[in-house]
Amino acid sequence: MSADVLDTPDGPRLFVVTVALRADGARADLMTMAAVLHRRGVEVVAAELGRPAHGRRVFSARFVAAPRQASTVVRSFENLVDVVDTSLFAALDTRVHALSAG
Repeated sequence: MSADVLDTPDGPRLFVVTVALRADGARADLMTMAAVLHRRGVEVVAAELGRPAHGRRVFSARFVAAPRQASTVVRSFENLVDVVDTSLFAALDTRVHALSAG
């Protein structure tokens, strides 16, 4: 996770998280990822889980959160058993103000 992503005011922003996980085919990966986002109380704008390729799957989500909350989301993903890598980015989408204004 890049430190500059979190070096911003605490107001809500749009973030993108990507999570690489082992694809063993025996788990409900999408439901697991959705449960993490739900538990952390972030507003999910979009999410997708890629098809298995080379023994891995990639989950990606755009969500609105305060920087500290986004950091907690990433740590929650990192604590899942099948996760092998995570990345967090500040989204380059100016529509976040409309989304967070309610």
